[in-house]
Amino acid sequence: MENWGPYRGTHEIDIDVSQGAPLVVIWGGNGKGKTKFIDAMKWVFSGGESGFIKVGPYINMSAILEGQEFDTSVTIDFFQDESRYRVKRKIQVDPAHLPDPGDGALEARLLSMPDKTFVTLEKIGEAAYSPEQAKSVLRRLFPARLVSFYFFDAAELIDSFKTMSGSEGVYSSTLDIQNSVETAMGFKGYESYLESLKVLEEELVEKAERDVADRKKQAQLKEKKDTTEARLTSLENDMASVLAQRLRNNEELSELNKQLEGMGESLSQQKEKAELAGQINANKSEIDAIRGRIKDQFGSLWAAPYAAQIKQRQAELAEAKHAWEDWKRSIQVQEARVSATESEISNPRCPHCNRDMDAEHKAIAKGNLDREVAALSALRENTPPGAAMFDERVAKVYSSDIWNSSKDSQLARMVSDMRRLGELQIQVLNKRSQIAQIDVALGQVDRIDFLAVHEAILDKEKLERDLKTYIQDQQPKLESERASLVSLNKQLSNLATLGDGAARRRLLKVQKLIRELSFILAELKVRVRSEIEAESNRILKQLVGQGDQAFSLAISQEYNLSTNKFNPNNGFKQQLILAFLFAIPRVAKAPFPVIIDSPLQHMDIGNRDNFLSWCKTGLSQLVLLPHDAEMNIAEIPELFGQHLSRFYELRHDAETMSSSVRKLG
Repeated sequence: MENWGPYRGTHEIDIDVSQGAPLVVIWGGNGKGKTKFIDAMKWVFSGGESGFIKVGPYINMSAILEGQEFDTSVTIDFFQDESRYRVKRKIQVDPAHLPDPGDGALEARLLSMPDKTFVTLEKIGEAAYSPEQAKSVLRRLFPARLVSFYFFDAAELIDSFKTMSGSEGVYSSTLDIQNSVETAMGFKGYESYLESLKVLEEELVEKAERDVADRKKQAQLKEKKDTTEARLTSLENDMASVLAQRLRNNEELSELNKQLEGMGESLSQQKEKAELAGQINANKSEIDAIRGRIKDQFGSLWAAPYAAQIKQRQAELAEAKHAWEDWKRSIQVQEARVSATESEISNPRCPHCNRDMDAEHKAIAKGNLDREVAALSALRENTPPGAAMFDERVAKVYSSDIWNSSKDSQLARMVSDMRRLGELQIQVLNKRSQIAQIDVALGQVDRIDFLAVHEAILDKEKLERDLKTYIQDQQPKLESERASLVSLNKQLSNLATLGDGAARRRLLKVQKLIRELSFILAELKVRVRSEIEAESNRILKQLVGQGDQAFSLAISQEYNLSTNKFNPNNGFKQQLILAFLFAIPRVAKAPFPVIIDSPLQHMDIGNRDNFLSWCKTGLSQLVLLPHDAEMNIAEIPELFGQHLSRFYELRHDAETMSSSVRKLG
């Protein structure tokens, strides 16, 4: 103790005991510092709690009067759980911040002084705990109620006596120490474990309920998802069907527009045909004129040496020309028939009956096409000999010596006319072929009903508008259903980590463990309370005189004490309390110390002797703090003999107002 209470400076007291010598006696008169010694231990061990003991009144007054800054501290070395600890609690005091002792305000200031103390704790041989760890460990090792239970002083005993009252022969005392006793017996560890299990139970109940709710929600979401998917599939199928219908409608509309455009083109084709016919007539007029000149030229040249050859060649040329014209015309006509048949196949409606081109119509048109193509191939393969020789014969005629330009000018003119005549005839043949193709196209257009096509186009355009409107109306619904499906999948994904009922199974196990542990703990408490009651009565019979042997102590479930002795005096009450107090460490089989201030108050001679005799061997560690009215200091070694481990005297110097500790044994 340093500057604690009446102890100026530093003072040490060792209350450790040896086997066979369980007693420590700290003797001192009233006011010498016995109670302050007990309070020092309470103050240190309550380091985890604030306000347990107000430190102000315990600051040494002599140190304050010296006017220098100092520390008030208490340090205790103790064993717990087979480990040695050192705990220290101190407060720094600056007298400059305190009132002058002479003005009467110092005591009030000390009483209201804030408890700004520093607590350190270390396990010997290891690093010190942090301040927060120190408080936590102290709260665990020395709960507040247990601290107050370890250290009884005379005032507390007397107060407990005063609470004892009775009727109908039973006297009882309400001590409010159930928690302290159960802590000393080690029940708090079980209760803490039980509380942690209950916390776990609440968590598991919440999780199990959440799992049930999540599973219910999952089932609802799955059902909603299935419904949404069905609606979405139906909408998508409808949309696909409408899009396909729209595509077909657009294709048919395009074909109808082509047909309509073809009808518009027929006017230009008829105009082109008229122009070609006019050109043919002009060519024919020129051909007739040329033929007339050639005839006159042949007449004048008939007697010429080459007239016979020219006539022969002219006949061959005419024959070849007619054969070539017939063959060429047949080829052109057949090509037009093939083209017309191909158009029938690609047309969605039959040009003959104006019906849709179904498989039967397409098969008929295909057969017609195959026959027309075969006929065209046969024409190309069966070329007439005259036609095949036409180009060659023309070349031969025009390359003959009789056509030589070196001849007289009349023959040269005739040769030029013959060449022009051939060119004109070929032009006429080509224009007639073009007219034939135009006739085929005009023939196809003529077979189409213009009004029917126009009405069909109007119907298709209306259908296109309706389909487009339907798609526009359905598109938001489709997007909404898709968004709903995405949201549902996300919600289901968040619930995908659902357990397999493990929380429920674990909850049942924890609840079973709680029931079993609660039952065991309750049974254990009853058993321990019965053992404490039995041990208390055994000790009571050793403490009381012969006349009180028939009386006993009873302990209620709340650890209230009662006796069957009518109107017990204070001495008997004290024996009851001491018997109960001594029974606890014996039943707990725990070597914690019991420290008693003024233990012999209210005892008569007989009870005093019984108590002192029992103290020699009754506990494993007992610290007595008697005063001079209870026990003479000189008789202490003789009273306890070899059972006395340590013996201290507390002295007080009136001049310095300080107490000191003197070790006597």
